[in-house]
Amino acid sequence: MEQRVVFMFSGQGSHYYHMGEQMFNHDNTFREVMIELDGIVKKLIGESIIKKIYQNNMRMMDSFDRLIYTHPAIFMIEYSLTQMLIEKGIKPECVLGVSLGEYSSATIAGILNVDEALESIIVQANAIEKTCPAGKMLAVLGPYSIFEDPMVNQNSELASINYDSHFVISGESRKLDKIEQYLQNKGIYIHRLPVLFGFHSSAIDPISQQYRNYLDNKSIQLPQIDFISGLYGEKMEQINTDYLWDVIRKPMKFSEAIRLLEDKAHHLYLDVGPSGTLSNFAKHHINSHSHSNTYSIMTPFKRELHNLDFLENKIKQERMGKR
Repeated sequence: MEQRVVFMFSGQGSHYYHMGEQMFNHDNTFREVMIELDGIVKKLIGESIIKKIYQNNMRMMDSFDRLIYTHPAIFMIEYSLTQMLIEKGIKPECVLGVSLGEYSSATIAGILNVDEALESIIVQANAIEKTCPAGKMLAVLGPYSIFEDPMVNQNSELASINYDSHFVISGESRKLDKIEQYLQNKGIYIHRLPVLFGFHSSAIDPISQQYRNYLDNKSIQLPQIDFISGLYGEKMEQINTDYLWDVIRKPMKFSEAIRLLEDKAHHLYLDVGPSGTLSNFAKHHINSHSHSNTYSIMTPFKRELHNLDFLENKIKQERMGKR
């Protein structure tokens, strides 16, 4: 059964120290692209992201939450992994990004050029760190009805619904702390995302005008491959500069995006983010009658070389089967 290849790009919360280190040490294309992007970032912030994420004295689970580092780091990993896969003959026919991952998605689709994409996310990170109040994002493992609890919905904003029993809320730190304690007391599992700001909430509104004014000068092109919006859950024929603000301010509709794709055809969903979270989310939307599959390459368990070999063999077998 023929499958369309979809590359999925995750955003803030998917990062960690040493992400992609096996690829960096063993794959020439991945390493060369990372070094090229690092050179662009050095000119903008005066520091090396490669040195930052691959510090020997930092453990994978150590706190890694400065936006000025994590924003470009996520983009660099996703873009480099994509170029590596393309070099190996695995090319996207469709892209789907979530939150910050929409910048990676738009770049691969040809909507943004890589220099402007990197500059845009660094400008965004700088503005948020200097202007916005401290915030938090909490992943809630439970039905969406939990959000309808007044304690929750009056003190937070919905960031995304990833599947039936997993959603994310966002907002100011003080209010999110109260919600976290409240839900834990009810026996509801909560996971705190490794971010210091409340993306997809009014907590980042202080940079709205400043960042929109900056984006007004960006050059936006038409997508060269199918661009599925994680913001609207639909295929976009074109976007404007407001879209690049909305993807970090408004709720994400990842579930709607996957359902849209599943209604159209069978797909091979490749999570090219650092942690494999979107692959896990997508699995919940692929029913038993679908011939779609979803795979991740990078995860915090340092199995990316094994996962890549498995993926390459799987695709090779499927292509041979079609002959």
